[in-house]
Amino acid sequence: MNSFNPNRQLYLLTGKGGVGKTSLALALSLALREHFAIHNPHKKIFYFPFKQSAPSLELQLIEDNAPKLGKNLQIAYEEIQSAEIYIGRKLHSELIARFIMSAPFFRSLFHMLPSLSYMILLGHMISDLKNDPNLTIVIDAPASGHANVLLDSMTTFQNIFKSGVMVDDIFMMKDFLNNEHKSSLHAILLPQFLSLQESMEMLTYVQGKIFLGEIFVNQILPSEISQMLDSISKNSKNSNHTAYPQSLIEKYNNEKVVLSTLKNTNSTRMLKLPYVYQTEQDGIGKSESHSLHRLLALKSIFLETFKY
Repeated sequence: MNSFNPNRQLYLLTGKGGVGKTSLALALSLALREHFAIHNPHKKIFYFPFKQSAPSLELQLIEDNAPKLGKNLQIAYEEIQSAEIYIGRKLHSELIARFIMSAPFFRSLFHMLPSLSYMILLGHMISDLKNDPNLTIVIDAPASGHANVLLDSMTTFQNIFKSGVMVDDIFMMKDFLNNEHKSSLHAILLPQFLSLQESMEMLTYVQGKIFLGEIFVNQILPSEISQMLDSISKNSKNSNHTAYPQSLIEKYNNEKVVLSTLKNTNSTRMLKLPYVYQTEQDGIGKSESHSLHRLLALKSIFLETFKY
């Protein structure tokens, strides 16, 4: 199994809808908490759902059923509040900053230019990370398009302002994001052709804007099933192949091509995350039991990959 660096301060997980971003971001957050509870108890690990107003079902399940790891897992950052803090630091006055941000013009500006609020929120987060080396944040980005806008916003406003305090801060943010020891972006994809194409296009787009970490290939077939189907495919005379659903065989074939394509891409490192079987658990519903079991199983997989 490939190794994964748990010592960065910022992890940004992104991908198209339905690929498992929230589950993986939460699982990674839990794994980091468990890892550093042993190796560095001073570390503070938080999960941040970018542009999501309500807590996810998975987060609620963790808080209810794994309170030791899940307590206060989600960190709060809000765009208007981040802007007030940023302006207050520059003007050395929280009162003036609140007065400015309470004006309808500035609030309207933030709604008209979401990329500005994204950039200031990210800048607030990076400033906190730089001020506290023991702080780590895992960002659950809602879609790859939001991640693109988030990263594009820095260059956009750098080109607008050219120089000054904000541009100096943008350079600071870019240095942090491109430092492989500090931060990394992880594209999440399913082992399907369309998901692969969309992820590779997104990675090409953000190249040079943030350090590109491992691609997370989610919901691959468990190794025992892949090995069994591989053995059957090598021996076409084996009559057992007819006993398996055509959809499973198609998934296996698609998965082989996707994994082979990623393997042959020199700049790409991947972490394969298998599909987790559903289990029953007393006290919670069937779907909730599956979600919780999947999260804890993914947490264990991440722990196995960490480089001590």
